[in-house]
Amino acid sequence: MKQVLAVFFFLSVVFPAIAGKSLKYDTVYVKDYPKHITLRTFSGVRANHLYFNDDDGTRIIDYRANQNVRFGLGFSYRWLNLTTSFASPFSGIDNEAKGETTHFDLQWNFYYQLFGLDFRLQYFKGYYLQNSHQAFQNWNSREAQFFIRPDIEVFSLGANIYYVFNEKQFSYKAVFTQTTRQKKSKGSWLLGARFDIVAAQADSAFLIGDNWVVSQEYADVNAMGNFTVGVGPGYGQTWVWNDYYFFTLSGLFFVNLQSIAYNTIQDKQEITGNISGFTQIRTAIGYNNDRNIVGLGWVFDGVPLGRVNNERVFYRFTNFKLYYARRFHFKSTLKKAKQILKLNTNE
Repeated sequence: MKQVLAVFFFLSVVFPAIAGKSLKYDTVYVKDYPKHITLRTFSGVRANHLYFNDDDGTRIIDYRANQNVRFGLGFSYRWLNLTTSFASPFSGIDNEAKGETTHFDLQWNFYYQLFGLDFRLQYFKGYYLQNSHQAFQNWNSREAQFFIRPDIEVFSLGANIYYVFNEKQFSYKAVFTQTTRQKKSKGSWLLGARFDIVAAQADSAFLIGDNWVVSQEYADVNAMGNFTVGVGPGYGQTWVWNDYYFFTLSGLFFVNLQSIAYNTIQDKQEITGNISGFTQIRTAIGYNNDRNIVGLGWVFDGVPLGRVNNERVFYRFTNFKLYYARRFHFKSTLKKAKQILKLNTNE
């Protein structure tokens, strides 16, 4: 736990203070708010998948964690950006249908003028089969809504960093931390690098169902591990219309070198190498003026885990948010707070 707290402190305080020093923007395209505090509230959900599919997409096994809507609060000032969230009061209402997921999910996304950084540490146990009706014949006639796999557990550790070439005219911060505003449409080429470690295991085979033709060699694979390093180019673009409305779409395509290990119920092991590709996507749409910001944001990421029985395996995780933010001038806000405090003291 001490190591996790040390990493959190470095990534959230020390590293931003060093790397987040503001450079000059082209004020025709980007407006900076270095003297403003941004406060935000949001609701959202983080989806987590362990996904098997064949090349033509006709056979799919889609395990999903039972995730609930979360609510949160956030604060941004210059390079500092902090958020916290808590579970919805309606959490757990679908545990009977989807089973219960135990999880530890830390995801940090840092946005600076020259580059961005993502870091995650995840552990999930307990998944349900989203497409149970496709995997099993006559599933709709059964009483259960989904086939539940409480035995599946996944551990994931990873990070990626990407460089923004047109940092003076294109701002990720306008969309994701609301400390700037994109005034005119502009984009930028990106260059990224990443590493990932993923381990998944279960008490029985991953591949189940009546509609699968599974070779004997891979029929009982119940554990897999993956180490990945990748690099790749990308491009991000924000379109602005009527001064304040925006739509942002960006993608980074990573070419990955991977070491993959499989294990079966009979403890048969196999280690292989692999070259794979995957596209990380970020998108947002909303309204951003000098005081108020409202929007929808979505980050889609994942790691290819190789093949089992010639079926492609992916570990996918997404983060979807609906947010509202408001900017306050730091000195003016502080002055008003002092005046209110003084009045209350005099009374």
